Amino acid sequence: MLDPHAGTLGVGLVGVGGWGSTNALNLMRTERFDILGVHDTNPDLTAKFSKRYKTRRFDRYDDLLQDANFRAVVLTVPNAFHVDLARGALEAGKHVFVEKPLASGPEDCRRLGNLAASKNLTLFVGHQVRREPALREIKRRIETGELGHPILASGWNTQRRIGDDWRTDPRSCPGGSMEQLGVHWIDVLLYLFGPPRIQSGWSLNIPRAGSGPEWGHLDLEFEGGVRGTVDSSYTAPDSFGLSVQCEKGTLQYEGGSLVLGMGEKKTPLHPEGLPGGIAQFHEFADCIEGKAIPETDAETAALVMDCVARMVPYDKRSS
Repeated sequence: MLDPHAGTLGVGLVGVGGWGSTNALNLMRTERFDILGVHDTNPDLTAKFSKRYKTRRFDRYDDLLQDANFRAVVLTVPNAFHVDLARGALEAGKHVFVEKPLASGPEDCRRLGNLAASKNLTLFVGHQVRREPALREIKRRIETGELGHPILASGWNTQRRIGDDWRTDPRSCPGGSMEQLGVHWIDVLLYLFGPPRIQSGWSLNIPRAGSGPEWGHLDLEFEGGVRGTVDSSYTAPDSFGLSVQCEKGTLQYEGGSLVLGMGEKKTPLHPEGLPGGIAQFHEFADCIEGKAIPETDAETAALVMDCVARMVPYDKRSS
């Protein structure tokens, strides 16, 4: 079993159900953290985790923040709680990891970034996809110029969600599937090409106002005329991928596999490296120890949400 106390950086976990449990395991895999305590709004999850991994159980978030042994907190909670919980942790003097998105609006992202900077604390946003070895390889091949100038990059992320939860509640996730799913590829496009010069987009049933199809679409233009598109949906079948078309070839990432296309020749690529979910926690540890600054910081998060905010309802597009 993974050792939650293998490292020396004292950390508290907030949210250990669903993706929170995945983040907890990836954090343990770095062997750089000491999970000293855990809090979840579901007391059964808190009790189960603390018993299994021999950590302290905190029934109140404020009690966890007041413990001087915690240098950092990892927040994996619904989007609507990110701002308040991150602000509380920063004001308590803790370094903070927040699962993406940092906030539903770019202004809140920047306010949190300013607060972290004023206290000389790390505010790290969990965008693991850009850190996957395949995405690092895509960036490397673009930068070498071996495929010529990039022309179009298209990312898509769809998940058919049956039933209602916070992800489809406009009060908790006003940007709908684009805020929760599309942000993965928005962040990757910013990683590959820098901030977009032109942004536009439209949406259907976002914020969600009832049953029926739900989707979001963004058109982005980057330096050098590179075009980018991002599509998301909570009503389409599950699909996740990225296609980068260049003058001399195409890089296709889908189903965890990366393929280089040169004319009719298709070559599978097998880049090595840590999975993004683990790599991001190594980077977080480096930031806490003063060895690095976050690659995905508050300003990066704000730029992502600037794009999400560009969507307008499909039936209200200008003619």
